[in-house]
Amino acid sequence: MRIILAALTVIAGLFLTAGVMSDEPAASGRAPSQEKILFYWLFTGRDIRQQTKVFKDLRGKDGGQSEPGIVAMAKQYLGTPYIYGGSTPDGFDCSGYLMYLFGEFGRELPRTADEQATAGEPVAFERLQPGDMVFFITDEPFISHSGLYIGDHRFIHASSSARSVIISRIDDPYWQSAFRTGRRLSVR
Repeated sequence: MRIILAALTVIAGLFLTAGVMSDEPAASGRAPSQEKILFYWLFTGRDIRQQTKVFKDLRGKDGGQSEPGIVAMAKQYLGTPYIYGGSTPDGFDCSGYLMYLFGEFGRELPRTADEQATAGEPVAFERLQPGDMVFFITDEPFISHSGLYIGDHRFIHASSSARSVIISRIDDPYWQSAFRTGRRLSVR
């Protein structure tokens, strides 16, 4: 066991010296390699992609709204308290959460879920991609709840019943029947 730990320490030292595990954004502006991502995560427990400026966009280089853009940022707020009217990391309501997230990426959204549901382009349920906004009619005759689709039939949202930011399954019968529209903001 000591030999393995010593070997890992030497390897980590070599990568630190080579700049592989630097917290600094990639000077070249390119995404880190898979090897860099793995070693950085193994030795720091953090995702290097969250430390790299090249990923500070909604959709990533592949053109789809993929991690570690807005979805990764949204996950950082899991457990944040639900506060009616809240739109800061101290507490969010559903529309305040979306407004805050997209604002961090330079995209302005209206304040309420029903107004947000008109932003961007409509997306059908079966065509949702990570980073799309999702809107629901819960207990009122108009859109009254919103969240961010994160893939694998899941969405993240500030839940008034759970009193915090949580991940739920969008294919749960309740959410599937309440679903009204998905919306996608275009890339600039």
